[in-house]
Amino acid sequence: MERALQWIVVVAICASSTLIRAAGIAETPHRKLSNVDYSDVISIDCGVKEGYIDLLTRIQYQDDDIEFGEIHTISNNSFETQPQINKQLTSLRSFQEGKRNCYSLKPKQGKNKRYIVRGYFAYGNYDNKSMPPTFDLYIDVTVFTFIRFSVASNTRRVEAIYTSLTDTIDFCLVNIEQGVPFISLLELWPLGSASVYQDLYMDDEYGRSWLARALTRNEKEMNTVLGIDLDTLNDPYKLPTEVLNTAVSALRLSDSVNIWRNYTDKSFEYKVYLHFFDFEERVDSSEKRIMNVLINGFGEGVQDINVTENVSLSYKKLLTLQLTVEQGMGINNIFIKATPDSHLPAMLNAYEIYRLIPQSVSPTHQDDVDAIKRIKDIYKISRMKWQGDPCGPTGFTWDGLTCNARNPPRIISLNLSSSKLSGNIDVSFSNLANLEILDLSNNQLVGEVPEFLAKLSQLKILNLSRNSLTGPIPDALIAKSKNNSLQLRFAHSTLSYNFVTRLINKGLNPFLSLS
Repeated sequence: MERALQWIVVVAICASSTLIRAAGIAETPHRKLSNVDYSDVISIDCGVKEGYIDLLTRIQYQDDDIEFGEIHTISNNSFETQPQINKQLTSLRSFQEGKRNCYSLKPKQGKNKRYIVRGYFAYGNYDNKSMPPTFDLYIDVTVFTFIRFSVASNTRRVEAIYTSLTDTIDFCLVNIEQGVPFISLLELWPLGSASVYQDLYMDDEYGRSWLARALTRNEKEMNTVLGIDLDTLNDPYKLPTEVLNTAVSALRLSDSVNIWRNYTDKSFEYKVYLHFFDFEERVDSSEKRIMNVLINGFGEGVQDINVTENVSLSYKKLLTLQLTVEQGMGINNIFIKATPDSHLPAMLNAYEIYRLIPQSVSPTHQDDVDAIKRIKDIYKISRMKWQGDPCGPTGFTWDGLTCNARNPPRIISLNLSSSKLSGNIDVSFSNLANLEILDLSNNQLVGEVPEFLAKLSQLKILNLSRNSLTGPIPDALIAKSKNNSLQLRFAHSTLSYNFVTRLINKGLNPFLSLS
């Protein structure tokens, strides 16, 4: 699988002293949004009945007008509060029915672009059971994490950096029989053309939150009132000023800045981003800050599982160090320590850790997605299983559909028999180019049999029985039927006298299945 088809999923985001919360970390989160244009951001306040503009952040919040689920409101003293988005967490939508329930996000930028997809979950004992659920989360056809609450009042937050292969991104909640899935807030932030996180956020152009971790006994807090002009830094990671003007430092040259982690799942590759901005003024301009970064291990004898890198900082110069922790290693610790030739102790402003989740199954071909969703809209088809990606993952294919195993998969069979379809046969059917079987029997379809159905070169069975179609059947369909490449079924349809006569003259029986 090409690297471009992989996900980069946030498992931890941390910064220095003033800041905030990471994906899955049960601590009080906070964020302050940058003064930028949010028109390309998709923000859905789940459970509200009408959209609005937040006067504090100027973000336009949509209501989640979707087919299924129930809406609930909770008091803000029932859950862990989050400045900036506390209001948005006082409503939620729960999904008592169905195995998979999905939100379809359609960003303006379209496919083959990178986005941050972010969800918030505030339980708040909305169901008066004091039993928060556990459930899985998918983006498109890949499961990327799960939601579990260690404490009912906690607020859970997850996010992923995702390159979408289709124009629509499906964010799905999957019931694993451990309570009713729910969601409070869903966001999509485009990353634009920035070249960050390719190997694979407070004043933040991407809406990220940052977690303030506790200092160890060998560390001290650093901060500065130095005015920082973000425009002159040329920072592709768009680090906010609160990250840049705070840091932690080792107490002495012999001490290290320590990051203790417990990422023991060695089946994943991890990406580590260490952000440095040395704002400490030098007593002597010749003073240097040179550090060694060590991931995993304590020295000799463990080089086979170590990741090491030397880094030299310059005063008021921004540096982001990118490190890869390969499969089979995991992450236990990260040590940052001054080298023997350094005059200043180790320091760190912020770090991010991601795990890469291979996307082993491709989403359905875009043409088929567009066609089947158009058919769903035209005929107002309301089915619990018609959510998310039409063909996958395994176990979630829309009912009535069969897909092939290609990459990307294509729809090869569509059974809409007895689905209360009415009106004419829409041209969208002809866009399912790999369709082999189309069953539209036992509906209220009217009008002539459209000629565009003959464009389906792979079609082997076309069942239009028990409708009110009047014909005529295009000659191309009749020709395919007579040479046995197409089974054409019109049994018990309402056909005009002229149409019946025409079929009889061609040697076909219009009242039986034709083959």
